[in-house]
Amino acid sequence: MRLAVWSELAHHPLLRAPQLDSLEYVAWASGIAAGDLRWPAPPSHGPGYPFFLAGVFRLFSGSLPAASVAQALLGAVSCVATATLTGIWFGPLAAWAGGLLLAVHGVVAWTDVSLLAEGLLLLLMTGVLLCLGNGPATFVRAALAGFSTGLSALVRPTALVLLPLVLVTLARREGWKRRGFLMAGLAAGAAGLVLLPVTVANWRASGAPLLVQGHGGFNFYIGNSPSGTGLPTARPGAGWDRLEADAARNGFRLPAEQDRYFLRKTLVEITASPLAYLKLLGRKLLWTIQADEIRDPFSFSFFAKAAPLLATLPGFGLLFPLALAGILVSVRTRPRPALLFAHVVATASTCVLLVTSSRYRLPFVVALVPFAAAGLVSCIQILRESATRAAVGVRELSGLAGVFVAGVVLCRLTLHAPSHVHAEEWSATGYSLIHVRNLDEADKAFRKSIAEDARWSPAWAGLGVVAGNRGDLAGAESLLKKSLLLEPDNFAAQQEWGTVLERQRRFADAEAVYRRALEAAPDDPAFGQALARALLAQGRLPEALTRARSLVARDSRDAAAHLLLARILGARHRPRPAALEAAEAARLAPRNNETQFTLAMLSIEAGDLDGAEEALRQAATLGADSRPLGMARALLCRSRGQFDKADEALRQVLALDRDYKPAAALLLQNARARGKENEARDYLRDLAGSGS
Repeated sequence: MRLAVWSELAHHPLLRAPQLDSLEYVAWASGIAAGDLRWPAPPSHGPGYPFFLAGVFRLFSGSLPAASVAQALLGAVSCVATATLTGIWFGPLAAWAGGLLLAVHGVVAWTDVSLLAEGLLLLLMTGVLLCLGNGPATFVRAALAGFSTGLSALVRPTALVLLPLVLVTLARREGWKRRGFLMAGLAAGAAGLVLLPVTVANWRASGAPLLVQGHGGFNFYIGNSPSGTGLPTARPGAGWDRLEADAARNGFRLPAEQDRYFLRKTLVEITASPLAYLKLLGRKLLWTIQADEIRDPFSFSFFAKAAPLLATLPGFGLLFPLALAGILVSVRTRPRPALLFAHVVATASTCVLLVTSSRYRLPFVVALVPFAAAGLVSCIQILRESATRAAVGVRELSGLAGVFVAGVVLCRLTLHAPSHVHAEEWSATGYSLIHVRNLDEADKAFRKSIAEDARWSPAWAGLGVVAGNRGDLAGAESLLKKSLLLEPDNFAAQQEWGTVLERQRRFADAEAVYRRALEAAPDDPAFGQALARALLAQGRLPEALTRARSLVARDSRDAAAHLLLARILGARHRPRPAALEAAEAARLAPRNNETQFTLAMLSIEAGDLDGAEEALRQAATLGADSRPLGMARALLCRSRGQFDKADEALRQVLALDRDYKPAAALLLQNARARGKENEARDYLRDLAGSGS
């Protein structure tokens, strides 16, 4: 089923060139696969899924389709694990029903082939319950349950909600005696053993203890501010950017400080409006049990329109009523599946108490599957037995039917209309098409986005990017201005506008754009570097140097900041420290050809000719432009007094591009130094004549 869904979506731009969370996962995983183990400061997501994805990339040369297929297989294993868990509690027929219900669940199948962490999360969380089963507890099972809980939390920290369930279950099954408490302690220790290295890595990278990932306080605020919706309604380019930078504007720079800021802000708002907060929780509980899927990061309904099979698969609207029927049956049985009941409550609480959305709800969806299977099997069995026990069968069946109908009505009380307006999905599709250099289709996608919502700022910004890539800088600027008129705090649009201004050599105007952006997001490294770059272009070297040094001091692992500092130092005629900064940038980002080329040029100026030669070799290997590479080789040969080799390198450059004036100028300079200027001029004249 997952492979069939993937086959319908495989050529979709958002799967070929991921955006938002998927893009962040792919970027981190690609770095890991390439041997770059630098830790984000702080990580926006848990490291569990990026490391899994990196393993797939290493095996299949970074192939995104291979990753989707691998996740389809992982999702199939998850169906089998869920079937096994269901069978433990409700028997073999229910096991088949549970596995098949999960197999055909549309949202889960779509998630399993998307580059998102939840497919791995659902398998690991089911594994925790399988480790416990419903039989006697053992020390091995306890250790495995704790270890699996820790792994689940590395994918998404909300999985830690399972840890109290594990500990209580282990202690309870041993009658709250010493053996049970020892097993609970073993499980807690196993989970801690998994989480400790990540906590240490976060501490070293960000300067403060973080359990798994950053932005926990920010997410808590989004989900629990009484003035908000509790849903992910603040979107990138539309409210999200300014809200995320709120802590930095108030002077909180470290990730842990920002988490505490948003937590305090949330609690202050809850204390000030407790009734509004209770109403918010009630609305979130209602959204948690609605059949509709709330966008996070993209809308399921958008992909259902693109994949006919996906549109026909059942979802929460079938699962929830069946699960209510199964819960009714389970309440009447002995012994009751207390662990499964607790699992349902725990996973529902993460959705209600944090952000309520489609992805946050997925663990709750899987928790309902065993009960849905039990409800379905009970209905079938009652129908079979109704012939011999007509009166009892009708009474039992009518009770289950009543619960089922109530569930159908309850989960269809409201519809999340914004998730069915696909302006965001079309604009993200446009950016994916820009990434694969299909500007015509990108233009169409952005216009479809505007047709869905004419006030969607990122779509207008996307049209501006398309215009800029086509060389229409005036048109790009006009479109980006319109985008910012609709959403002044669209940081991506501000950055693109500044880039367009730089391309027009309007560096003072670009500086003004970057300064305004930094007022809203003072810690944004992209705007900090852009401002320093604009100052460098205007020749304001002391201020540019101060800015660049502050960026390096804030994050010493930022290769782009070191490279910018190197260029500024080079412009101030300090080649040795400039070369050292470029070398550090190359160490941090060894596969960046621009960094290697800059290092080579600065090393030549600093007199480190052997270092320059190695950097040029690296730049050539990484695919740097052959024209500036040839120029650099000529400069290197000239520095060694090898004028003939320098001329040969320059002639090779001119053979590729006879109009490349820097090469022609250096060729004349070399010839003049050796009294061969006329010979060089004749060569250049003949070269120009052959071109005409």
